[in-house]
Amino acid sequence: MQRITKTSIRVTILAIATCFFFSCKKEQVYFQKIEVVESNTTSRLNRIQFVNDTTCIIAGGERFLKAEVLRSTDGGYTWVSNTNFPETGKGQYGFGIDPMGRVWMSGFDGTMLFSADNGASWAERRIGNWEFHVGISFANNNRMIMVNARAQKGGSIVVADTNLQILKTTDYTFGLNDVQMVNEQTGYVAGYGAILKTTDGGETWNYLDVKNDNFYALDCKSENEVWACGYNGTIVHTTDGGASWEKLRNGNNITAPRYKLLDIVFKDANTGYAVGEKGLVIHTSNGGKDWEKYGEFTENALRSITICPNGTLLTVGDEGSIYRLHP
Repeated sequence: MQRITKTSIRVTILAIATCFFFSCKKEQVYFQKIEVVESNTTSRLNRIQFVNDTTCIIAGGERFLKAEVLRSTDGGYTWVSNTNFPETGKGQYGFGIDPMGRVWMSGFDGTMLFSADNGASWAERRIGNWEFHVGISFANNNRMIMVNARAQKGGSIVVADTNLQILKTTDYTFGLNDVQMVNEQTGYVAGYGAILKTTDGGETWNYLDVKNDNFYALDCKSENEVWACGYNGTIVHTTDGGASWEKLRNGNNITAPRYKLLDIVFKDANTGYAVGEKGLVIHTSNGGKDWEKYGEFTENALRSITICPNGTLLTVGDEGSIYRLHP
């Protein structure tokens, strides 16, 4: 029997560590340009979305202290902050646009904000269940689907009308993080260890065959094609409405870099981006088969990313951070 010495063990460990180090370095790339955009706030910024080619809105604030909305009318280059919400006073996390173009936000303690003029003015509202709604999407002009999380130990899918009358609540034993309705009947929900799908406008939800991560964000390209990312670094993709999933990145693979992902967006079938904790930005140019990490430019968590009409990226996160990234 061959004798295993301490020296041989050290050599083996060193070889594995060296391979891991160089494989990680090889994956790192750099943006052509990174612009720090002045936000005029230090609040946490949770969601960013364009409502048209020039107007962009950010939902944010501090969970227990204040609601804050940032608005840009020049494609995200300059921002104006609005914290004048005396009846709300809670951070805003969910962001949805209904088919009529009205903008809705949802947040802590059932608080909501509503705008019918692309964010120029806002009305304060509250839904009666007082839950922490982190996601909102619309099946039609008068039917909204919201999801909430209770410290990831429980959550629910809430169906309501735009008068904030609750039509149905479905409870779960895990937290729910994101919801996207693709059309009036079909939609998806991402949660702790599960992705759910409805085909009847949110009346019923079915578990899809994907698990082993806390799925944080969805990017639904159609009723059949969906991307999702998990907090532990998993990225999955379906092209058949969730009947089957391709795990393009396994967050539980101990030999892969440890990523904490919070949002994902795809520009086309090949080009996609995901962001996460400690300034993480990763990129694929081959439909998710390979992911490259961009060089770090901030320690702040990046919580949301969007693709601008001019092809650049805007990402937002903690301490009022906004960055424009030039791939």
